[in-house]
Amino acid sequence: MTRYARLAVLLLPVAVGLASQVPAGRAQVPDDRYAFADTTLLRDTLGLRFDGLFRLADSLGLTPDTLRAYSIRHRMSLARLVAFADSIGMPVDSVGPVLWRERFNPLSARRVRVTDFVYTSSYDLRQTTSDWDNLMDFNLVRGPIFVRSQTNVGIQRQQYGDETSVINERNSINEGGYRLSPDLSLGLQVTSNGYESSNPRSQIMDAKDLRNEVQLSTRTRQRPSAAWTSEINALAGVLDANGKSFNGSSDKQGWSGGVNGRARYQRPWIAADVNANLNGNVSTSRLPGSPTEFGTEDLNTTVDGTVGMFSTSPLSTNMTYRIQNNRTESVTDSSGIRRFETANSSVNLSVRLRQDNDRYITVSPRWGTSRQVTATNTSSLTTRDDLGLSVTGRYRLAGWNLDGTFTNTLSNLEYPTRSTTGGYGDDGHTRAINGIISRRLWSRFVLKGEGRVTLASSRYYPVGVYPNPPSNRDTYRQQFRIDGTYEPTTRFTTGAGIEVIRNHLINLPSAATAANNELRSYKAEWRWTYKLLPGLTANQINQMSADYTYFDFLRSSNKLVLDYRIFTTLSAVLGPHTLIRLDHDTRTQPSGLYAPLADGLEYFSQNDEGRNYTLRAMINYAPSPVFSLRVQSDYLAVDRFGQTAEGQVRQRESRALQFTGGMIVNVPLGPKGQLIGDLSRNYRSDGLTTFANGIPQPSTPSEQDYWTGRVELKWAP
Repeated sequence: MTRYARLAVLLLPVAVGLASQVPAGRAQVPDDRYAFADTTLLRDTLGLRFDGLFRLADSLGLTPDTLRAYSIRHRMSLARLVAFADSIGMPVDSVGPVLWRERFNPLSARRVRVTDFVYTSSYDLRQTTSDWDNLMDFNLVRGPIFVRSQTNVGIQRQQYGDETSVINERNSINEGGYRLSPDLSLGLQVTSNGYESSNPRSQIMDAKDLRNEVQLSTRTRQRPSAAWTSEINALAGVLDANGKSFNGSSDKQGWSGGVNGRARYQRPWIAADVNANLNGNVSTSRLPGSPTEFGTEDLNTTVDGTVGMFSTSPLSTNMTYRIQNNRTESVTDSSGIRRFETANSSVNLSVRLRQDNDRYITVSPRWGTSRQVTATNTSSLTTRDDLGLSVTGRYRLAGWNLDGTFTNTLSNLEYPTRSTTGGYGDDGHTRAINGIISRRLWSRFVLKGEGRVTLASSRYYPVGVYPNPPSNRDTYRQQFRIDGTYEPTTRFTTGAGIEVIRNHLINLPSAATAANNELRSYKAEWRWTYKLLPGLTANQINQMSADYTYFDFLRSSNKLVLDYRIFTTLSAVLGPHTLIRLDHDTRTQPSGLYAPLADGLEYFSQNDEGRNYTLRAMINYAPSPVFSLRVQSDYLAVDRFGQTAEGQVRQRESRALQFTGGMIVNVPLGPKGQLIGDLSRNYRSDGLTTFANGIPQPSTPSEQDYWTGRVELKWAP
């Protein structure tokens, strides 16, 4: 492509922008404390608004991106999401699990006659893989009689030349029964889970895990008082399972059962929830074809809950806890029993003193412990204990927003069976402090400063007889950043930032001090956005950074890495149906030693330099809500240079061109059906040239030309 042709491609979005005069929407303007956050892109796509997101997230104790994710996942506005959580007496993050759980609870049905059926089938085709997924969801209620069924079947194919590996997964939960009263039901539940994989390249990698259970089910609800509600469910039946993996094969038959329940107590000043689940099996296991049987037992226990007090008062507390113990036994090829055990427990407490959303302090102690072991692998035993404290506060004073966090964590991690004679442990101690200050100065300038300091230490010790535990070490990190954003007009916004980072690694034993080093990073950024015309916007980010690495006792290895980057974007909106975007990214990274010479001063001696250039053009055209076209091309150039006595020489260069073009459909099939799909053609060409003594040695270019597609059918009669 000639230089003028490339220039014409760059000017194309400008030309079409000049020809269009389409008003562009403005983004949501957040509080000045969040002036550097983006919260608007998904709002117009899903028809959801996130007004008041930051303050609402503060009051709920969630991060803004988490609360926004819940809103998008459940397709609820923020106000509706919070109102629904209040109506069921649950935290916002429990709305999804509660909706899913109650959907399959026969005691939650309030209508006498219900028939729901949803079928979804999707097929995804890529260059060497294909996925076919089918989901069936059925719900039938006829007075006290109910039937629930959910089945998911997936087939994945992976192509290896002329051979194909196949993975089949299927999961089905089916339950039918009779509701004796609004708070009691009896039924039968049939569960089937299966996983099978075949790999013609290696029979050892073939795997199978099939599990079928038939159980009697009992579901009950209790309402001892207006403040107390509970639910207890029980399952009991038979189990038939067989599996195969690289560790061996085994069959298992026996009795299985479980009890699960949940309870909630709520008063104006306290809200407490507890969930408990106990399930397991007692069975006989054997190797396929072997008459020898072994008794095995599996037991899984989980208890978790929350306790909140005085949530609407200036002084409030909240505690979460979790206790989990899992034990699984299976037969190995060595005619022994392999046991895998995990145990985890944790308690988190927070006490908040709050005047309003901009003035509060929270103290949060926490404790946790975990243990994991496999009986046939003694070196896998791992234990961990954590004890920590964090203090978080915010205060708004005279227009300044002050945020601070302090954490102090003690941890003990042990590997006591790393060898036949012992292992080692690690006593860790981490302290960190973080502070953010921001303010809107005048009416168009926002200033933000942030600082963070972290000090971590690790002290290793032998457990039993272990001659070579890791070396004791300390790490220190400090980071400071100043950022400013200036918006002189509604069409132009600019900002700049400076960041300084220091990392220091200190190995304490003298034998390991050669690796002690200090990394100092200096970064600067300038960015701007300008709406050239209605419908045509330009963005640019300019970044520079320098990373200095100093070795305390090996100064000849000191090095410096520089990085210069300019990223430019042109976006043109041509009416409600067409979008054109052009991205240009250039990056230069020289690096080399930064060591002292004979005069004792340190100089930069460049060893190599990398140059990356990317040009991307994309066009989206959506003539109707059910059909759209997308075309995108990417050009990537990577050059690598080395430094010799004669000067800079080229070492290698690579060029890549990728083109993707396709269509997307979203067709409604009547009032309860929908067809979603996309089909695209992909082409990629790669070329590589290496240089030996300045002489190019090109390799044969590689090309890929393939189709990708995905189709999904949803039907709910």
